[in-house]
Amino acid sequence: MKKHNLWMIASFIMVFSVMLAACQPATPAPAEPTTAPVEATAEATTAPEQPAEAGCTDAIGCVEIAAGDPIKIAYMLTVSGGTAFLGEDSRGGVEIAIADRGSELLGHPVELSGEDSLCSAEGGQAAGQKLATDTELLGIIGSSCSSEAFAALPIISEAGLVMISPSNTNPNLTNDNADTGGQWKPGYYRTAHNDKFQGAVAAKYVFEELGITKVATVHDGSPYAEALQQVFADTITELGGEVVFQGAVNVGDTDMRPILTEIAAAGPELIYYPIFEPEAPLLTAQTAEVAGLENVILMGADAAYSDSFPEAAGSRAVGMYFSGPYVAAGDAYNEFLAKWDAQLGGTPPSGFHAHAYDAANLLLNAIEKVAVDDGSGNLSVGRQALRDALNSVADYQGLTGKLTCSATGDCATGDALGIFQIRQEEVDGNWPPPVIFSPATGKVDAPAAGGGNPLKIGLIMVGPKEDHGWNQAHYEAVEYATKKLGVEFVWFDKLNPADNPDVTLEQVVDDFAAQGVNMVIANSAEMADATNNAALAHPEIYFVHASGDKVLSGDAPANVSNVMGRMEYGKMMAGCAAAMTSETGKIGYLGPLVDSETRRLTNSAYLGAKYCWETVRGKDVADLSFEVVWIGFWFNIPGVTLDPTQVVNDFYNGGVDVVISGIDTTEAVVVAGQRNAAGENVYAIPYDYVAGCSEAEAVCLGVPYFNWGPEYVRLGKQVQDGNWAQEWTWVAPDWADINNPDTSIVGWMHGEALSDEGVAAVDALITGLGDGSVNLYTGPLNYQDGTVFVADGATATDNEIWYTEQLLEGMKGASK
Repeated sequence: MKKHNLWMIASFIMVFSVMLAACQPATPAPAEPTTAPVEATAEATTAPEQPAEAGCTDAIGCVEIAAGDPIKIAYMLTVSGGTAFLGEDSRGGVEIAIADRGSELLGHPVELSGEDSLCSAEGGQAAGQKLATDTELLGIIGSSCSSEAFAALPIISEAGLVMISPSNTNPNLTNDNADTGGQWKPGYYRTAHNDKFQGAVAAKYVFEELGITKVATVHDGSPYAEALQQVFADTITELGGEVVFQGAVNVGDTDMRPILTEIAAAGPELIYYPIFEPEAPLLTAQTAEVAGLENVILMGADAAYSDSFPEAAGSRAVGMYFSGPYVAAGDAYNEFLAKWDAQLGGTPPSGFHAHAYDAANLLLNAIEKVAVDDGSGNLSVGRQALRDALNSVADYQGLTGKLTCSATGDCATGDALGIFQIRQEEVDGNWPPPVIFSPATGKVDAPAAGGGNPLKIGLIMVGPKEDHGWNQAHYEAVEYATKKLGVEFVWFDKLNPADNPDVTLEQVVDDFAAQGVNMVIANSAEMADATNNAALAHPEIYFVHASGDKVLSGDAPANVSNVMGRMEYGKMMAGCAAAMTSETGKIGYLGPLVDSETRRLTNSAYLGAKYCWETVRGKDVADLSFEVVWIGFWFNIPGVTLDPTQVVNDFYNGGVDVVISGIDTTEAVVVAGQRNAAGENVYAIPYDYVAGCSEAEAVCLGVPYFNWGPEYVRLGKQVQDGNWAQEWTWVAPDWADINNPDTSIVGWMHGEALSDEGVAAVDALITGLGDGSVNLYTGPLNYQDGTVFVADGATATDNEIWYTEQLLEGMKGASK
């Protein structure tokens, strides 16, 4: 039995089965339609003239809604038979969109009705005719399949309705040029991608990422497959590649060897065949039987992207690529999936639910925008005004990305697409495969076919994820890593005795494990023992403990690694900036709790200040005051810690004019901003987060920040590739570019308040630290009590710096 995990499916678009939403395979036309032929309304582009309602000036009429009456919308989706999963998937998205508004709009209940369009031209025509007779209906979400839309659209358009499809992809539905096959009608929109995007995305990936220049294409005679392979072929040609073969199979064919023999003779490097099941897996499997095609690369599209495909295709599916819809995991999408589970149960059955959610919201927003209330709760909604509102949609942030509607109804950009790759795991029954590329995020480092493992990351943070400090730096880094790796993550923040006194890390990990997490990142030194306990209880999960050293001391289980950035360098930069700015020579350091980590960071800030005070400014170190006050934790806990706001004010009241923060939150720069606004020349340096200066830019000298993303990509890839090796790493900045988001774990961002001389001094220090010409941990250096820390002429070892025992001589403040 296949087990589909809700959160895994949130990261990758799940079962598409035959994916008739894109279009359907060619089928024989019915002998005698029993309803009026589509051609009878093919030329209609607007609603017929109607008697104007009192006060209605809309060009194609108005819908009048009495006070208390419902606002009526409908769906036209396939909700029965073999394609029911498509309509149920989209209908669920519509229902959640309505529920999100409390099932009402403008003080009126929202009423959803619907018609089963059967994923056929006949079903679409019948459903369209029935819906068009409802004069109170404002708009339709549908259809599921392009064949339905071609049949229903003339009827829907003539009735003055709007129709927004979550899953039609045929290019001609939004093509208004009849000479090139266009069948667009006013009132039609879609949130699904146009296959012009899908074909181009697939071709660009093949040419630019895989480096393939010679391709063959195969279609099955359906409008969907024929159009999609042609876009792919045209794009390959435009990019400079060569299409060496284009051909077709018939629906129902079982022997693909004749066409495969022709393809082999043409010598392609890749075959692109956006066809349906069962023909797609048959063609795939039989490539292994034709000389010259045993190792050719294969690529399909959303028509065959289903969990039944790899098992039907067998071992030849391993390494095969697919293009299709993809919604990246994130807070909004994860919340949507949680609502689905709560309201509808389980998980979405197909891949266009998010597109349907966006479509429903576009329709409801448009109604809200144009409805006119007479003051008594009676509404008048102009039909042309409704179309105009949809025509004007621009940069609407939906679940599927930013939507902007073109003049002919294409609202999607094509960003909600992905390239997927089948591995042996999928042939063995796992589903879905990883996304390895999307236009929105670019290339991601997913595991190679047959050699990778699934990955889901759980992040545990000691403080709030939006603290503009340590925790936000971790949260955004894991967001970055999951995009690069093509996976998803879950998180728990504020794991500390004040915010969650009854919650333990072990409990959080148990919950993560139930959600399929197999890599946990814990981000506080105080979590060391609990991380070890959880690792022992969950040997199937890999743990990354940031800032700890249990691996270094030999006390960590084998599934725990430690990682830390060498923020000591960043703190040196901060100290230098403070010394270059201070006019009083008094620098305050807002410290968290006292341990070896905080002592070495505080000492490094002092060494940076001392260096620039003496070497750059030429001042006597005796005139430099560097005072440390520890509040007792990484952020304020009322009644437990010192109040950091009061500590900073006390610094400034005592003559300090620059405060360096060592805590996770932004009190230092906030207080400096307040006092500067009152006319004081005081400054501050926040910590941890690249945008830390944003709280008060006018007084911010800069920020030393962590960029954990590259390390989390590297460690996540170890899990994916099956080559995890326990390690303790203390990573230096990328000295070639310390602000490179893809390579440097530690950076420094100059602040607006830092003078030109200060900028030059910090830049020179960075250069010296990077090339080794400056080493501030060179002796003689003594501890506060006078004992030798680093002898004259010697240089401190990593171990000596890591386990710093006291503050340095020349500093004020407690060492323990």
